[in-house]
Amino acid sequence: MQNNASHWEDAITATDAAGKTVAAFPSREDFERAMIYAQFGQTISLAQLLQRDVVNALMLMRIMEPDLPTITQFVCFIEHQESATFPTLLSRLREFADVPAELSELLAAAADRSTYLEHRFFTDTDTTASIGSAEGRATLFNHLREDTELFRETARILEEAIAPIRKARLGSD
Repeated sequence: MQNNASHWEDAITATDAAGKTVAAFPSREDFERAMIYAQFGQTISLAQLLQRDVVNALMLMRIMEPDLPTITQFVCFIEHQESATFPTLLSRLREFADVPAELSELLAAAADRSTYLEHRFFTDTDTTASIGSAEGRATLFNHLREDTELFRETARILEEAIAPIRKARLGSD
């Protein structure tokens, strides 16, 4: 969230059907809160996509095993992974593969942040106190942006790690 006045004015105004400029948000505070909710939505979506990437990596590891599963076994395997928490998926991934240290640390940090966002972000006393001030809202927004980047970077490194495995087994990029 920027302090640039013209950016703020552009963001909180809209033009109605008659071409008249109207307020899109009742106040700057309402706009900043809306930005926090929007950023939260993007951040938590990326966390869930990363969790899905871990499930996909586990599926790839499963089909790498010498004894290929039947379709029924594979569907059960997938359902079992999809019902697991992010930390549980990471434990399972470590059982299937030697996860590089950098990736393991990023995945652990991402799982911790994802769990916090899903279960405690909006009930955390720091969050509820922070949302009451402009400085606090800016801090929350920036933390969410940092989490977004953590999830993106972790997904990128996970993809780089499994790409050679996928290519070797499936012959595709």
